[in-house]
Amino acid sequence: MSKPLPQSEDYEKSVLSTCLQDPERIPDAIELGVNQSTFCIFPSVWRSIEELYREDKEVELVSFTAYLQQKGRLENLGGDGLGHATLAGIYSYATSGAHFNLHAKNLKDLEFRRSAIGMANEINAAAYDLDEDVMPLLLKPIDNLVEGASADNHCSTSKEALSIWFGEWENNLTTGVVTNRIKCGVPAIDDSREGLDNPGVVCFAGLPSSGKTALAIQVICHHLVNYPEARILDLSLEMTAQQLVQRCMIHLCGFDDPRWIRQPHSALSDFIRSQAAEGKKVSNPPKFVMDKISWAAKILASDRFLIEDDAGMDIHQCLSKAKIHMRKGDLTLVIADHIQLIAGNSKQQGVELQMTETSHGIMRGAKMTNCTWVELSQLTEKANGSMAMKYAATIEEDAHYAIRIRTERESAEVDGLIVVKDREGGTKGKLLAVDWDGAKQIFKRACLANRESLV
Repeated sequence: MSKPLPQSEDYEKSVLSTCLQDPERIPDAIELGVNQSTFCIFPSVWRSIEELYREDKEVELVSFTAYLQQKGRLENLGGDGLGHATLAGIYSYATSGAHFNLHAKNLKDLEFRRSAIGMANEINAAAYDLDEDVMPLLLKPIDNLVEGASADNHCSTSKEALSIWFGEWENNLTTGVVTNRIKCGVPAIDDSREGLDNPGVVCFAGLPSSGKTALAIQVICHHLVNYPEARILDLSLEMTAQQLVQRCMIHLCGFDDPRWIRQPHSALSDFIRSQAAEGKKVSNPPKFVMDKISWAAKILASDRFLIEDDAGMDIHQCLSKAKIHMRKGDLTLVIADHIQLIAGNSKQQGVELQMTETSHGIMRGAKMTNCTWVELSQLTEKANGSMAMKYAATIEEDAHYAIRIRTERESAEVDGLIVVKDREGGTKGKLLAVDWDGAKQIFKRACLANRESLV
């Protein structure tokens, strides 16, 4: 008696429903290996979803229904003219996407089982036929696995990896340049360890208003000015795009009086008065102000600086945003500001699980985009004066390089960067002395202090 092939209508409906309700999860499904063969019952629905996604067309219920009708697939969905009702049932099936990854992986497992059964049947039939060579069939499962891995860009031999490493080693030997690092524009970091891990996860942690965002903006502006091909994505959950651009303008222009950016009328009034005291009559901002603003605006207006400021993004949506932008070109740098806000939008139950899911997601993002991810994280101050990561230490554990911004207790001025994690640079436990210009929000001079830090 033959058994039915492994399949699950519930898992298929759950994955399809989530993708239709939240199209930003479609690239997540593709990354997990979901394809038309993954679906036994509703393959035409997934095929249509993927076609629209590949063509950069919107996936929403009304236009999706019309697309199925146009392709002649709606009539065959459910049979007996039940296409509309079947599609409506699929769309409303998942009340949330909380178990999306699990259900997608379970569907892939069922697909592998069906494939194994099919190959086993072929081998079984060939084994009874003494005139057929059974060896190619025995090797077929292995060949399929290798081809699948290569198609998903996950296949790499140790020889290939060694060749890449040796090329980097030779380059460093002759030039002194560390190829898996990228200069970030913060002298304290660049001078001590040749910049940030690339690819990799970097964590900037500090108390509220300690300079985390200023540090990230310095990195952003350095990339925009010094790397013409750089494409930067800022996942800004704390500030709006307008606020972020204004902060970048202040940094790029470097005015002694930041009011030229934030309160230009006030700055101009003071300038007019100062010129009048010298017997000069002016009514417009000085040329150097307009020149700098024009130069900074040109840099920030380029399509190399991408900002997503949706305050409701969770880690899955952040990864989806990165994937969407990658389709138009490689990313050089991704900023997540800040990680506690991203975790707060997670559907996981419990703060610890939210933080773990978010931290692991950022690790996947760095690997997926093959670039540097800088995550900003808030610290809380304990009763004994020490600092602790807000909600979870998983963030620093997952990072390749993590620093904490240390502030002078009474003045709250930044007085150093404490290296709390450094997988490869050998600077862990050191205090990077900095020259912090609070007015311009810039980290200047740097040296590696010969004293133990209070980590």
